[in-house]
Amino acid sequence: MDTDNKYVRTLKDFLNGKASLQEIHFLLPHLDDFSHWENWTKEKWENAEDDIDSKVETKMLSEIRKSINQTRRVNFRNYWTIAASVLFLVFFTTTVFLFLENKKNKKFKNDLIVSVERGQKASVVLPDSTVVWINSGSELRYTADFNTHSRSVELTGEAFFNVAHHSESPFIVTSEDLNVTAYGTSFNVKAYPEDSFASVFLSKGKVKVSSNSGEIYLSPYQLASYDKSKKFIEKSTLEDALLVTAWMENKIVLENQSLLEITNILSRQYNVGFQFENDRLKDYRYSGTINNMSLQSILEMISLTSPVNYHVKNNRIVLSEKLNNTRRYNYNKKNIISK
Repeated sequence: MDTDNKYVRTLKDFLNGKASLQEIHFLLPHLDDFSHWENWTKEKWENAEDDIDSKVETKMLSEIRKSINQTRRVNFRNYWTIAASVLFLVFFTTTVFLFLENKKNKKFKNDLIVSVERGQKASVVLPDSTVVWINSGSELRYTADFNTHSRSVELTGEAFFNVAHHSESPFIVTSEDLNVTAYGTSFNVKAYPEDSFASVFLSKGKVKVSSNSGEIYLSPYQLASYDKSKKFIEKSTLEDALLVTAWMENKIVLENQSLLEITNILSRQYNVGFQFENDRLKDYRYSGTINNMSLQSILEMISLTSPVNYHVKNNRIVLSEKLNNTRRYNYNKKNIISK
């Protein structure tokens, strides 16, 4: 836009007789090459044409083409006339562009947002009767005209969707790394920005999962897992759906997950922060089920089953390594076991 603004300012100075010799030398080649202004117009139009009524769009495009054709019929040695025509074209297209941008901004302001704080959970029924359960530290966004022309939502975090069936209108969930397309299904999407992986688990029906590395289709009890660092998506089958959906029952099910992954979960579920005094602790792995326990009970279990101490400092839970770690930790009577 800076370069385009320079052209506009120079055109105005030229028409008012205020342009310097240097500015005139800068301007004249561009007046001879009218394709520059056609390309400029096309770029501005393509940036926003989807947000305008088709009848209005047709009329505006007609006016722009008319302006271009009139300018082409001008004697190209009459630079003042050319400059006036180009300036009209630029101003006309800029007005259209700003109108559409303003319309986009108004539309964005009318978005409906369901934001769930850390330590909380929520559910919402969308206008198409789709039911969404939203996990802690998550946000669901959709437009005010949802289900009028399309069914599309944006998700940051984790949510379970029980999608109302509409055979002619797909239900689309977009996140930072994955897009899910469904018609009438039940599935879980986990897409927290701080996690190393994003995933989609299908409970019933069929969905298409798309990423920048391709797309795959899921059948019930299949999981699509996207590795953010490797930009790779793969599909697997889960025997126990609770590995993914336990959060809806206030449970945490772990299967060979690192302490770093676990602290990310606990941060969201209990609205606390964690600090590692030793990065080596992040790689400790655990399996088991945590049944609606207090945070302190969970930390005690971790401490009993692995060489990890904890204390609170500056409203954060600090994890440190136990000294003289010579014993083998195993706490079979509890549901969380160090690996």
